[in-house]
Amino acid sequence: MRDAVDTKETSMKALIIKGDRLEDIEKLMEKVQRSLPEGDVAEIANINSRAQVVLSGTVKGVEYASSIIQTKGFAGRAVDLPVSAPFHCKLMESAAEKLSPALERTKFSNPVIPVISNVTAKPMGTAADIRRLMYEQVTKTVQWQRSMRFAREKGVGEWVVVGPSRVLANLLKKEFPGDRIRPIATPEDLRESGPLFKHVA
Repeated sequence: MRDAVDTKETSMKALIIKGDRLEDIEKLMEKVQRSLPEGDVAEIANINSRAQVVLSGTVKGVEYASSIIQTKGFAGRAVDLPVSAPFHCKLMESAAEKLSPALERTKFSNPVIPVISNVTAKPMGTAADIRRLMYEQVTKTVQWQRSMRFAREKGVGEWVVVGPSRVLANLLKKEFPGDRIRPIATPEDLRESGPLFKHVA
């Protein structure tokens, strides 16, 4: 993915949203993209919660967009993220094209349980959907908040978050403070989970 932008100066920046202004930021970003200087890119890469979004693109484009959002009073603090590439924006199109042949060679089956796509924030219905959405997720916004909201609306009230960081678990705690959220970030967490993962070797 680094190869996709080897000649560009790129950036990702997290913005802390003020109040309930997520939709305002999304609408503003549509206008910002039309007014960006030629050659610059700024897109919403992640909607992590109603309190946090991440911008991705060229350095100048991301600075331009974040400055406008902050000037409008829609976001407060902006934090540069230490990443190797501007993920989940159109600068990753060449990476998506390189991934495409591998996806075509891979056999996918129709889901037997609901699997929510981070592109659509809805379950993927068919094997073809999985292949298409895995391709699209390279360049599209990660709809984390809306994906979790969809699951919550379907009755999920207990969450198991597996991975080396507690970032996603913390986001869930802020979104759904009354739910039970169990992060599995270390071997010790796995041991303490009891029967939840009793079949994990």
